[in-house]
Amino acid sequence: MVERYGTFNRMFQFHHVDPTTKDKHYRKLMAQRLSRRQMDEIDKCVLLCTQCHAIIHAQEITGTLELSAQLHKRIAKQQFSGWIRADRVAKTLTFVTNQPYLLQPCEVRLGTEDPKMLFIVEIEQDRNLKSWLVDLARYKSIEIRSLSNPRRYMQVTHISPGFMSVKQTLGLPITALEFHPVERPNEKIFIRNGIWLSSSGQVLTEGELNYTCSLLPSM
Repeated sequence: MVERYGTFNRMFQFHHVDPTTKDKHYRKLMAQRLSRRQMDEIDKCVLLCTQCHAIIHAQEITGTLELSAQLHKRIAKQQFSGWIRADRVAKTLTFVTNQPYLLQPCEVRLGTEDPKMLFIVEIEQDRNLKSWLVDLARYKSIEIRSLSNPRRYMQVTHISPGFMSVKQTLGLPITALEFHPVERPNEKIFIRNGIWLSSSGQVLTEGELNYTCSLLPSM
């Protein structure tokens, strides 16, 4: 867009999947400097071109989509809520949602225990990841690996009471972080839906993030 037209201003808009969650001061909020509150608002949305946004609101078709995945004899399901754009010429329906896909199969190792075969949606359910982190002093380490490729999604290692080191592959959509880098204390870094975003506008979607942090009792 920028190369062709010199701008992308007014060519894209945020669409709230659930309009009832839209901040009542939305325009003022989006004009502010990047913040946690603004990121929370963006997470409620999908980014659409202005034409698709207008078509979706003109057609006003909403719906749910349920996907399932099988791992050996176990089946996991995930339900998505969203909007549908119908194309009568191409005879297609385009489903739009802001919910991340969480049916990737994983191997989870908690210390020396036998590995668990889980889908990411199961890691998210019932606060599984948070409960494992609370018991990190007992496990000493937590490792989450993909079953479909040799990729390691996350490795958490116990350092001392209340502290841990983390190696996390970008693309894993199960953690939300916000911090100031030691080498750039005036800049803020956000990790949302597996994407790395800095307050200066830098975006990373691939690579590995390494950091040390405290484990809050509230977890």
